[in-house]
This record gives sequence, structure tokens and C-alpha cells, in this order.
Amino acid sequence: MGKVHQPTTTEIIVARATLSGRRVPDLVRVTGIPESTIYKRLREPGTWRLEELAAVNKYIHFTAEDLQMMMQER
Repeated sequence: MGKVHQPTTTEIIVARATLSGRRVPDLVRVTGIPESTIYKRLREPGTWRLEELAAVNKYIHFTAEDLQMMMQER
């Protein structure tokens, strides 16, 4: 039996943004996180700070399952 793919933090953020009709550049505008920082975090998902994820969450609303998967990635 094959292993089930666990989404990365990057995949979760991009999917939630897309599902809510938003794009990554919108996150820069509404969160106040510099564009270079957001793109760095998306390339290196384990580097997100809790306060950055909280700011993103206010905009795209993670599910409890999303948060659990993100914590397992760390």
C-alpha cells in the first residue's frame, strides 16, 4: 500500500489562498509581512514564525486539520 502524501505548509497556504479567491501577493498586502519574507517562507516552509502564520490565518482561515499538518511538518 502506498504512502499518503501529507501537504506541506506551502501547499496548505497556497491551497487556502486559492480556495478563498486570493493569491500570494494579496497576503503581502493584508498581513504586512514583506514580500521577500513570504516567498522565502514558501520556499522553506519550516521557517514560518508563529506570528506570521497567525497573520496569514486571519486572512485565509486555516482549518484545524491544516494546523495539525503544519505542526507535524516541523
